[in-house]
Amino acid sequence: MSSAPGPEVGTGAPARPWRGLALLTFPLIVLALDVSVLFLAAPALSRDLGASPAQLLWITDIYGFCIAGFLIVMGVLGDRVGRRRLLVIGCLAFAGASTLAAFAPTAGWLIAARALLGLAGATLMPSTLALIRVLFPDEGERQKAIAIWMTAFSASVALGPVLGGVVIDQLWWGAVFLFPVPLLVVFAVLAHRTLPEERVEDPAPLDLLSVGLIAGTMLGVAYAIKSAAVGDLGVLTIAVFAAAVVAGVVAVRRQFHTRHPLIEPALLTNRRLLAGLALLLMSVTAMNGFYFLVPQYFQHVQGRSATSTGLLMLPLAGAAVVASLATPPLLGKIRPPFLVASGAILAGAGFLALSLHSGPLSTLTLTLLGCAVVAGISAMGVVMTDLVVGLAPPRHAGAAAGLSETAGELGVALGVAILGSVSVFAYRATVEGSAAPLDDTTRTTVADSIASARTLAENSPPQRDTILDVAADAFVSGLSWAAVTATAAMALCVLLALTILRTTSTPAEE
Repeated sequence: MSSAPGPEVGTGAPARPWRGLALLTFPLIVLALDVSVLFLAAPALSRDLGASPAQLLWITDIYGFCIAGFLIVMGVLGDRVGRRRLLVIGCLAFAGASTLAAFAPTAGWLIAARALLGLAGATLMPSTLALIRVLFPDEGERQKAIAIWMTAFSASVALGPVLGGVVIDQLWWGAVFLFPVPLLVVFAVLAHRTLPEERVEDPAPLDLLSVGLIAGTMLGVAYAIKSAAVGDLGVLTIAVFAAAVVAGVVAVRRQFHTRHPLIEPALLTNRRLLAGLALLLMSVTAMNGFYFLVPQYFQHVQGRSATSTGLLMLPLAGAAVVASLATPPLLGKIRPPFLVASGAILAGAGFLALSLHSGPLSTLTLTLLGCAVVAGISAMGVVMTDLVVGLAPPRHAGAAAGLSETAGELGVALGVAILGSVSVFAYRATVEGSAAPLDDTTRTTVADSIASARTLAENSPPQRDTILDVAADAFVSGLSWAAVTATAAMALCVLLALTILRTTSTPAEE
């Protein structure tokens, strides 16, 4: 993210910065919950809105893609209009988009509302982090505040399915969007009155062409991945993917030639920084794909309720929190590259065991493997978030933090897009290749999605067990192939950590 010249302007700083931090964590918690709160809503969305598997993927991850695509531009916009003002506007916009999502009558409407939520959400993370820097000028206190900020975000992502499961069972899926709306309005009023303002006096012009190129690249790649997952490899899919790649190349090249780049060119030539961002991206992608698929296994294969499934996700949330809090003390004893590699090996072992497992998985087995995956990747995330900023020159630390946030949010979206698509592709291939005695119409319905298979099974008593067995075996196959993909990503993470990042130290060690 390009930093414009000119002094920063601050007004109205509160006398109690820790109270300000407590206030700033609220929009971050809402932002994080919306990442995963719908992971348990797939059956309800399929039933109430008639959402197809491809639409379910879009509903889940368009939010993350829009946050990632506009995170940098919202950081630049905050320089111009003021961080507090942008935060207040973003919270009110988030509340409005949440209301639209809650009462969506169709899957297309919900996808559009989730995209608006992503746009509004992109204002929250850079604004809160920038205001934390204003509230805590002392470096030691700022590090503690940012650690609390990061823990609140990761814990909220992990707890999203738990909250979503309870709300969906007790009320309806739209209620997961409504409950934070009045709180966001109250927050906007309190933020306007108590938080300091922070902006740049002479901000650089906003490069709208770069904004469009970056957003087009992300959405184009997402469209191509999802289309390929459902077997659509036609001219349109290939053309969109090619256009997205070209847009990405043009966007990167433009940063080296425009007077006011969105991304500092110096960061795009830093080999270790790029390796660190790639490692952060792959680890978050693998974990969020896992978070997306595991609840579906509990619901669709084991037939559990949303509440029961949410409670089964609690050990994974606990593993994330424990690993995040245990990692900083380990940094004094283990060098960062080896700690990152250890986390990747632990997570990779969990994914590998999952990929090699044949037949139905017990709840205990899946929970233990999930805890290994989440603990390993959570430790990696803590180290890499600190390391990426440390790898940048001091004058570009803020820009590197913006790229780190973007990589994390993009990983959240790609986890659903890539691992979800791999799972869908493998599921359909397994159903179509099954030797079970199903007529063509039944097989086609079962291959559409496991949700469709369960609905068909309930309406076809003579074939109920056969349909459910075929669908369950196919879903396990899809989960296994997604785990294979994640295992490969973890292997690559180990390679990057022990080669390109091998000599890297934390700023404190240096």
